[in-house]
Amino acid sequence: MARIASFENLGTGTRIRSNTPVKCGYRILTEGNQTILHLETYGSDTRQERGKVSQSLQVDASAARELLKIIKRAFPGP
Repeated sequence: MARIASFENLGTGTRIRSNTPVKCGYRILTEGNQTILHLETYGSDTRQERGKVSQSLQVDASAARELLKIIKRAFPGP
């Protein structure tokens, strides 16, 4: 599991790799006055252990605000 501390712009590209679509589950965790968004992806349907957590990421309020700015730059418009 990784807790994102910051984001780094790696530039732009023109090629989109063909990735296998998977489900992403989320939990909103709270402890005291701190909130963490926990995301986890599960193996694809072709994976040997279906439904097993493949990756986990966590973002706090600061990282979430930064991520929202990145998303708005990537997908401008209404």
